[in-house]
Parts: sequence; C-alpha cells; structure tokens
Amino acid sequence: MSNNREMKRRCREKKPELYAATQRAWYLKNKERCLAASKKHREDNREKYDVYSKKYREANRDKCSLAVKASRQKLMMEFVNEYGGSCRCCGEEELSFLTIEHSLHDPPRNPSGLRITAYAELRRLKKSGWPKDKGIYVLCYNCNCSTQIIGTMCAHKSASNRHSILMACAP
Repeated sequence: MSNNREMKRRCREKKPELYAATQRAWYLKNKERCLAASKKHREDNREKYDVYSKKYREANRDKCSLAVKASRQKLMMEFVNEYGGSCRCCGEEELSFLTIEHSLHDPPRNPSGLRITAYAELRRLKKSGWPKDKGIYVLCYNCNCSTQIIGTMCAHKSASNRHSILMACAP
C-alpha cells in the first residue's frame, strides 16, 4: 500500500496536470458513489461540520455576506426572467424595484403559520420548476403596494384610482 502511495505522490509532483486529469476522470466515472460517500460523511459528522461552518462564517463575515447577497440576487434575476422580465403593470425593469406578487394576496406560510421570506419563496418556486399557474408574477414595489391598498388593480390602470389611494393613505 505504501508503495502505491509513493507512486501517486511522485506522479503528482512530476506531472500535476496529468494527475489532475486522471483524478477528474475517475471522479466523473464514480460521481454518484463519491457524492453518496460525501453525504454520508457529512451526516455522520454533522456537529463537526456545524462547528467548522460557524467558525468559518465568523472569520469570513464579509465574504459570506457578499456570497449570500450574490446568491439572492442571482435567484431574483432567475425569477424575473422566468416570469416576464419586467413589472406586469408598468413595465419597470430595474431589478432592485421588482417584487413577487401573489394574485390571491395570500402570502405563503410555513407549517407553523408564519409568513415565509421572499428568498424562501423564491427557492420554493425554483425547486418546483417556476410554476406559472399559481397566480405569481412580477410587480414593481409601487404597483405591488398600490394593488394591496386598492385591492384589485394598480393606480397605473386608472386615473380615478389615484384619488382613492390618497384617501386610503390619509390619516
């Protein structure tokens, strides 16, 4: 066994590109086996991974924060692209203004009855294949708030609704 390890070490030192290509080819051939072994190891050592992850996040707070922000932005871009690319009402395309709208005005809730976050809702939608029949679409923040105040349509749809919005917002 030690002779085989020594041979691998020498190969790795002399021809790193060849060694890496060989290792990659083996991994691709045995990918399912590798993933299953990795998953089992992670499950068997859950506490160890949790401690390591917590230490890593604390030591690399800025890096992790940026990664999470990029991940959420990417998911939001996927959502917007899947559901039309712009606000359904006014056509706004600026990603930072766009939101998820549930036509039933009944936000999704977790099993304990609490509302779930927009990010959790986006993950759920992606996992279920971006369903188009659930009454979910893209609205900008202004149109989304407007439809919640008026009830059925956005202020962009009718000039007469502007007065009702102002009256609803008045103290």
